[in-house]
Amino acid sequence: MVHRRIDSTYVYLDHVEDAQAIVDAAVSGRNLELAKEAVE
Repeated sequence: MVHRRIDSTYVYLDHVEDAQAIVDAAVSGRNLELAKEAVE
């Protein structure tokens, strides 16, 4: 992906970090659910 201005690159990277945090939280939550199911 090409950005003409450095500002737009930083905006893009900020969104990538936010999206990664959301995915990480969802995976962690799912792993906890699976661990609880395995104990039952």
